[in-house]
Amino acid sequence: MAAWVWHSFSAWFWNPSVWLPPNYDWKDLVPNEKVRYANWADLWTYPIVMALLAIPLRFLVLNKLVYNKIALAVGLRNIKPRPAVPNEILESLFFQYKSNPPEEEIRRCAGKLDWSVRKVERWLRQRTAMNHISKFTKFMECSWQCTYYTFIFVYGLIIASTLQKGSVEDNRSSSDPSDISFEDDERKRN
Repeated sequence: MAAWVWHSFSAWFWNPSVWLPPNYDWKDLVPNEKVRYANWADLWTYPIVMALLAIPLRFLVLNKLVYNKIALAVGLRNIKPRPAVPNEILESLFFQYKSNPPEEEIRRCAGKLDWSVRKVERWLRQRTAMNHISKFTKFMECSWQCTYYTFIFVYGLIIASTLQKGSVEDNRSSSDPSDISFEDDERKRN
């Protein structure tokens, strides 16, 4: 039963009339000697390997040895705000109004807790500060993004130049222009 449901769903989802141009079928996309297509396995093997290399590189090497030193050199400090004392009543107030609750709500909560209004406001400021991202953390994240995107851009340029060289060499090696024909494509379109 499950196999039939899966097969029905797969047939519906991969319907050639949705994904392919008219008069084409999935059988037309089978690689042969003349035509090469991307290997679907490349979509999950290379990204996983790259991620398994990039994550330790970022957190164990670059964050600790490079970005941290640069952040300290430009005057950023990794200061974490003091955590607010856990309080269910004030937490519900904070989640309802965030950092700007009405004055009457603050007075009501202060009366419930037998705190001063100023102490409740201080707690709300501390709780708000706990949610803010420090400049140090932002600097570390931006440094990683700059490094990553620069590396990926250079990598893309290298790949594009190798593909360009390869296609130029393939065109030079093919002396017979009749090797490249579009007769099959024209026949399928008509």
